[in-house]
Amino acid sequence: KMTLDEIDDALALLRTELAAVGRSLDDGFRLVNGIPHHGDPTELHDYLRGIEARGITEFHFGLALSRRTWREQIEKYARVLIG
Repeated sequence: KMTLDEIDDALALLRTELAAVGRSLDDGFRLVNGIPHHGDPTELHDYLRGIEARGITEFHFGLALSRRTWREQIEKYARVLIG
């Protein structure tokens, strides 16, 4: 998982490289981030708000779900991330 500071650095480099070839992030690029997630969903809330503020439009995360409690796990993610 990239920290928000690492994402800032990566975006700065991407903007520089795009500018070098006469392009910019405004040219219709989609910014996507993804991580495997094995922790508490509450940890994701602030991180997702942070990457959203940086213009990342999609976020994908992988979950390890229990066969017995998958429904409760999904509901907890929904409560935390959607509200």
